[in-house]
Amino acid sequence: MQNYKIVFSGSMGAGKSRAIRALSDTAVLSTEQLNTDLERHSKAMTTVGMDYGQLTLSDDLSIGLYGTPGQERFEFMWPILLKGALGVVIVIDHYILAKYDKSIPMFPVDMRIRDDVLLLIETIVAKLEC
Repeated sequence: MQNYKIVFSGSMGAGKSRAIRALSDTAVLSTEQLNTDLERHSKAMTTVGMDYGQLTLSDDLSIGLYGTPGQERFEFMWPILLKGALGVVIVIDHYILAKYDKSIPMFPVDMRIRDDVLLLIETIVAKLEC
């Protein structure tokens, strides 16, 4: 069986944990705690270590789904989680992205919808097979 690793990274509240929960075939390991940085974001909970889920695409292909914490004070986790990753999905709130005038390849993905996020993951895996 081939096992790959894909990391979801982005700012706090962008939808990393939601994406992993939408995709994972197993119960998601989550390190969410009460948000003590309500000035930056009003959400109640925030990831302080990582999220982890597992997606099986076929009998011989499995993807480990890792989510980084979004707050900069936990940035020491980012290189740890990125090590050995097949790809990184940068989750950006489209309102934040609108202020930049850049040509960036984008997929409009609703992180709460499994089929949207699954298409993104399958695209990353297909790119590897090219």
